[in-house]
Amino acid sequence: MQESLRMAEERGERPQLAIGCFRLAEIMHKKGDLDAAHDQLNQATTFREMEMTWWAEQAEALRGRLERGDPWKGFAPYAE
Repeated sequence: MQESLRMAEERGERPQLAIGCFRLAEIMHKKGDLDAAHDQLNQATTFREMEMTWWAEQAEALRGRLERGDPWKGFAPYAE
């Protein structure tokens, strides 16, 4: 996963980098590392800038889960 993020950043692939950070946040949430999940999610905040509405909604919903300390329930989608 780290290699994928490195390559996306190196190539300037902002959408792929944001999605990768979001997915890594999900993995960290699954592992129970809420701080690391929150850190990764903070790096995925460019969804709205890139008009990636669905991804932005999912990131907001995941952020809510992390802030509430909700247990892991599965990968996105979180918001309808």
